[in-house]
Amino acid sequence: MDRQEVINIFAQEMAKTQKKADKFYYKQNDKDMAAYCTDHALVIKDLAVKLGICDEVYIEAYKIYDFRNSGKTGYTLKDGKIVKL
Repeated sequence: MDRQEVINIFAQEMAKTQKKADKFYYKQNDKDMAAYCTDHALVIKDLAVKLGICDEVYIEAYKIYDFRNSGKTGYTLKDGKIVKL
């Protein structure tokens, strides 16, 4: 397994986890489950930092699911994307 494959796997897991967190946060109003998913995303981030691939993981994850504005005031989940109200 090469470096890019590891980055892609981490990015896919990060995007999937953030998307789940957003569904819980915005659609189901379940802040506890959203926080649980976010905790899982932090584990992925910590591993990526230790491997020295964190920036690359986020770049690839944002291509899959752009979660840069997740949880921010004035944004919501619409059609599977975080959008400004």
